[in-house]
Amino acid sequence: MSHMKGYVFDFKRFSTHDGNGIRTTIFLKGCTLNCVWCQNPEGISIKQRPLYFPNKCIHCKTCVHLSENGGVTEEDGKIKLDVSKEEDWEHIIDSCPAVALTMDSRKMTVEEVVEEASKDAPFFKYGGGVTLSGGEPLYQHEFAIEVLKELKKKKVGLNSLEDIYNLNKEIIHQYETFVCDSAEQYIHENIDIAKTIGNKEYLLEEQLRLAFVYSLSGLFIQANDIFKSIKCADLPDHLKALYCWNRIRYYENLIKYTDDVRFSNEYISEKEAYRDTVMSILFDQSDEYRKEKAVKLQDKGSTKEALLILTEIYDKQEPSSHGYAMMAMGLARAYRLIGNYALEEKFLMLAAMTDTKLAVKENEALLTLAVNLYHKGDIDRAYNYIKVALDDAIFYNSRFKNTVIARIHPIIENTYLIRLEKQKQNLRFYIFLTSLFVVALAITLYFTYKQTKIVSRAKRHLKAMNEELVGLNKNLDEANLIKEKYVGYFMNQCAVYINKLDEYRKNVNRKIKTGQIDDLYKSSSRPFEKELEELYHNFDKAFLKLYPNFVEKFNSLLKPEERYKLEKDQLNTELRIFALIRLGITDVGQIAVFLHYSVQTIYNYKSKVKRMSTLDSNIFEEEVKMLGSLSQK
Repeated sequence: MSHMKGYVFDFKRFSTHDGNGIRTTIFLKGCTLNCVWCQNPEGISIKQRPLYFPNKCIHCKTCVHLSENGGVTEEDGKIKLDVSKEEDWEHIIDSCPAVALTMDSRKMTVEEVVEEASKDAPFFKYGGGVTLSGGEPLYQHEFAIEVLKELKKKKVGLNSLEDIYNLNKEIIHQYETFVCDSAEQYIHENIDIAKTIGNKEYLLEEQLRLAFVYSLSGLFIQANDIFKSIKCADLPDHLKALYCWNRIRYYENLIKYTDDVRFSNEYISEKEAYRDTVMSILFDQSDEYRKEKAVKLQDKGSTKEALLILTEIYDKQEPSSHGYAMMAMGLARAYRLIGNYALEEKFLMLAAMTDTKLAVKENEALLTLAVNLYHKGDIDRAYNYIKVALDDAIFYNSRFKNTVIARIHPIIENTYLIRLEKQKQNLRFYIFLTSLFVVALAITLYFTYKQTKIVSRAKRHLKAMNEELVGLNKNLDEANLIKEKYVGYFMNQCAVYINKLDEYRKNVNRKIKTGQIDDLYKSSSRPFEKELEELYHNFDKAFLKLYPNFVEKFNSLLKPEERYKLEKDQLNTELRIFALIRLGITDVGQIAVFLHYSVQTIYNYKSKVKRMSTLDSNIFEEEVKMLGSLSQK
């Protein structure tokens, strides 16, 4: 026995999901993948690693004290492991009093693993056995092979050669349509078992099964040699039926392989002779008999009657079963004969999908579907399907299927490549046109952008001019209104002064006529203060009617402690100066004449007010010019 050692992280006994019967599953460490959904993450790394179980920990901190390189630490009252650190993990684990630390696996010899698995041998007699899992068990492939060899040598899970024979039959059944070489290997093993136990029936059955696999793989000479060595007439009925069915499949494959009318008629005759023989053996109400009958009806041209039989049998099949795929294929052939190509394609796809689900590599549906799609003009799907069919044939190692596919594959591939080249040429042409379009579009966009900028600039200029014009119109309207109001006020004032002058003239004339020269002198030397006061009062009254909120707005430009209060709705000198400025009279000389002050006095008043302002003195007058809402009354 080999003393090779491997890493095992678990033994699962009484498993019923890892193969037939009651099994013992051995979990080996190591996996090349690192899937986030892995159910056994402890099996990914090949290295032994410590595991920590917080629910068992009593927080004695023994592990922390024994850690020399920071492999075990305590953070916020919780134990943390860093498995990347080098530590004497075995010593730390052994020292844990609560067994809260353990290794994720054991390093075991082949002998130890086999011994452990052998404990469950009594439970394997009902078809159970041993399953290697992981991780990925083939990561330790040498160790896994040695374990399997020793299990087989000790016949763990196998109570007799007959048990091995039956188990091999199950394996052969799976490999028959998956990998022919593996199927052949197990068939030869069963032939040896049949010879050893002296069971002639077992031997004939395996020989027929071998001939069947040979015909699937294209070894027609070897298959025919086996058929010739067996006398069909001497076989029991169930083996006779198997012989006939294998012969039928042999001739079907041979016809496709040779693809030569010189031989096909002879092969067809032989095939139908064996079909008649098997029908004579079968119960005439069985599905097997009715399937053969349906084929005979198709050959006679009674395809609709055959379809009824095939459909009835098809409906009985379990979806995703091998029988389901075979019946779907039979229906596809029948629908093709009556010219219903849509239903033919449907059932070919159902057969192909079922074969794919069942990992059947020896399949016909996908190849037939690829050929049909090619003739239909669906080159892309035809090419993809023929590639998969070729890959399956290579995987199965079917010489016969490789030959059949080799006849059609180059045709489909060549058509696909021609079409692909044409698509590339079209693509290059479209790329060229697109490039021209992009260049033209870029040029157009450039000039459009330039024009847009020009238009935008013109719009901005026009907007500014419009805004300026609106402002000028507003000022003009305001000026016109001011003129209108003030003309009215001062025409009235002028009329008053004319009347006063007329009265004064009449008084002067009267006094001259009467000789009251002294009185005349006294009246002419009297100052005009009363008239000036009246003038300013009328100015204030007129201005405040025009701008009722002027004083309020003017005060908002001044510091709070410097703001003016009106007395009897009259302006003071400072307010009159800036009232005149608001009316558009900015000449200091004109203001000085109107207010009967010197120019310097006016300058002093303006400077005083500007110092009282919260604004810069350079912009104060401009702000004043925009103060107040013009009354429309």
